[in-house]
Amino acid sequence: MSEGRHSANNWRGGGRGRGRGRGRGRGRSQEADVLNSARPRVASGDDEALRRRQERFARDLEREAGSGNGRGDSYGLISRGEDTRLKDDATARQRLLDDTLRRVHEYERKAAAGGTAGADSERDSILLAFRKLRESVVAVDSSRRAAGAALSEPEKSFFREVYLSSIRFGVRCGSHESYVPALQWVLPVATAGRWAFTASEHEWLVLRLAEQLAVVEQRYEESLLLLNTLLHFKPVDLNARHASGPLEQLYLAVVKLINNNFHVAGLSVRGAARVAQLQAQQRILSYRGSERYEEQDVLKKGTERETGSEKKKEGGDGAEPGRE
Repeated sequence: MSEGRHSANNWRGGGRGRGRGRGRGRGRSQEADVLNSARPRVASGDDEALRRRQERFARDLEREAGSGNGRGDSYGLISRGEDTRLKDDATARQRLLDDTLRRVHEYERKAAAGGTAGADSERDSILLAFRKLRESVVAVDSSRRAAGAALSEPEKSFFREVYLSSIRFGVRCGSHESYVPALQWVLPVATAGRWAFTASEHEWLVLRLAEQLAVVEQRYEESLLLLNTLLHFKPVDLNARHASGPLEQLYLAVVKLINNNFHVAGLSVRGAARVAQLQAQQRILSYRGSERYEEQDVLKKGTERETGSEKKKEGGDGAEPGRE
């Protein structure tokens, strides 16, 4: 079974529940409904980029299939019926993961030093290797569950590392076609208490999906519902200027986006909503160590764009936060 066929749509979760003060069945059903409604959507404008990347993946497969170099990335994709060695051989899976993590380290070292030669090809090759690992993990997990057999603790640990490392690299690269399917497959697994994800790992996965919904897709209410339902988190002070951690930062940013709670002098409702969106991005990206948005530049450009007639036209309360 591939990631694409295992969605929150058909998940009903076993294992321990996370609900507080709720019946187990009701809590899991609510969590499943939220996960289903919060499934990310890939914008149609990205179809061409996705097609080009798939073509590069296909070229990588052809090159690796004939390489015979003994590296882990010479394996094929299970979903295409090309190769089942990664499903059948735990040593091969471990070798591929070790090799892929080494390549990630080298890729990031070169990127930090400003090296760009061959970067796109290497990035896509790493993403492909992670996809092969994820497909092998899904195949093993599905066959064990079908047979009623339990996973060993080392297997659970390995499966967690594959998905967390894969999603982390995909997020850093901005490769939503890689990390979005991985997130929507593994988050129900983590929420159901399978694979022994820690509380911090589960929170990290929820935050990544909430970021996708709020920042990339502007689905603010769904992002907030996801945080409330899966993490049961409600900060006391919604007007706080500073939040103590990434969860509070994201929560407060989304709440303010929903309420259009930014009053910026010289900007219309639409302009203020745009500033709110960029401030939310700044909050979210800053704790991941990414480049920050320059708020003053945003304010200046936004003020210059606004005309008197636009302000009069848009001065009501009906503008949708974050939309232009």
